[in-house]
Amino acid sequence: MRFQNQQRTRYLSRRDQFRLAVMVCLIGFVVMAIDIAARPESWYWLTGTPAGEGQPAGQERVDEEIDFKPKSNRDLPAGVIRVVEPEPQANSVEQGEPADDKPLPDWAVTPEQIATIDDNSVGLRNSERDLYYELLGRTRDLPMATLKQNARSDVSFTVLMNESTHFLGELVTIKGEFRRLTQIPVGQNDQGLTTVWEGWLFNRDSGTNPYCIRCTSLPAGMPTGELSPPVVAEVTGYFFKRYGYPRADFNLHVAPLIVAAEPQWMKPVSMTDRGDSDIAKYVLGGAALLSISLLVILWRFRAGDKRFEQQHLKRLSSASDEDIVSLGDLPTVTVEESLREFAETQLPDIDADGRSDSPSSD
Repeated sequence: MRFQNQQRTRYLSRRDQFRLAVMVCLIGFVVMAIDIAARPESWYWLTGTPAGEGQPAGQERVDEEIDFKPKSNRDLPAGVIRVVEPEPQANSVEQGEPADDKPLPDWAVTPEQIATIDDNSVGLRNSERDLYYELLGRTRDLPMATLKQNARSDVSFTVLMNESTHFLGELVTIKGEFRRLTQIPVGQNDQGLTTVWEGWLFNRDSGTNPYCIRCTSLPAGMPTGELSPPVVAEVTGYFFKRYGYPRADFNLHVAPLIVAAEPQWMKPVSMTDRGDSDIAKYVLGGAALLSISLLVILWRFRAGDKRFEQQHLKRLSSASDEDIVSLGDLPTVTVEESLREFAETQLPDIDADGRSDSPSSD
């Protein structure tokens, strides 16, 4: 007997469509969450800004026309006199033009002072030392707000290297990574300076070429020495000159020398220092609530699948009332009656030749 179910299952019902739509939305949410979680900056609220954020992964190449070699100071043959034409200074007073009697602000550098700078030369010259220590004293004594208010932040490394004479004595602000920060000897000076720090700072504009930073103090706790990872900081100070120095390969190189105030260390901030512990609790609580909601939705989907499976199989395997009633009209035979009928049946005897004893029919 075969039971045929006349009722067909509707797989495209609104309920099933709604469930499929919810599952698609959940999959899209998971993909978006994976993309956002893969970004390091998505976790800065929890871990703080890393020390290496100020240095981008890719370094831009500096203009190849920049000359990184200082002026040659080789000895001339006997009897030969070197004649050097002084370079024009951007801040110098033109001949024949009367000088302005308006007093300069405390942070400004006079044209006479700029004239003592020997740009693009190796080390510090004797003519530069008085101005060098004076500018260090100014950055130490002047308020940081005054320095930053009058500093330029739009001057790149390439501009300072190519047009250094136009920016001598100018206040500039630079942000980058210190990769080395050491204390250097201090010569005799009238500013009462006993400590000078020298740092080598890199940023996007400089690429693999550093700025040379000189300052009189450091923020409390700021790392020194060979810095790995680098330390992100912002410095504001005077562009002194293109400073020549020997590199590790015994070649001379040039870097912009910045006589700066105390660097502003952008150290990674912990959750406790920032007071974001409450925010972390809310975020973690929201994540836990979202996880519980997803588990409840999945559990309801699973329970609905089981309920549907049980009802569907029961409908397919169960017989109708008419079929069950019709089973009562079928003849039934018990086991005893079957055995009795079998015992009463006489089988014919067969001899050795395979012949039956029963009479053959004509």
